[in-house]
Amino acid sequence: MPEMEDSVFGRIAFEQGVWIFIPAVGTKGFMVTIVAPASGPSDMQRDCFRQIRSRLAAFQHESLEFIQARLGASINVARLSIYSVEIGADEESRHGRFTLEFSDSDAAVIHRISFDNSRPMGYAHDD
Repeated sequence: MPEMEDSVFGRIAFEQGVWIFIPAVGTKGFMVTIVAPASGPSDMQRDCFRQIRSRLAAFQHESLEFIQARLGASINVARLSIYSVEIGADEESRHGRFTLEFSDSDAAVIHRISFDNSRPMGYAHDD
């Protein structure tokens, strides 16, 4: 499996057609998936991720409100934290399209918030 040290994403590995960053065990990081060719992420994808990181607290807050609005009292969003960030290809990055995934400490359910133009637009979950 090809690996590279990326100036923005850190140590990433190319696996099944995407680049993946997996944080070290015991750290507070989150997984990052980048849809990019084997040659690596583009500058546009790096810029998109920089913007996400710089506004991560706001995106997290908006996402949790979005989840709460859809699921109501059936979920305690205070227990959720960011599980992963998915960066799409250049076209998605250009339009501020990305996905944040959230889970609680059990990670039994993954809640997915899709952003478009850097605004939460869609909700899905995986069991």
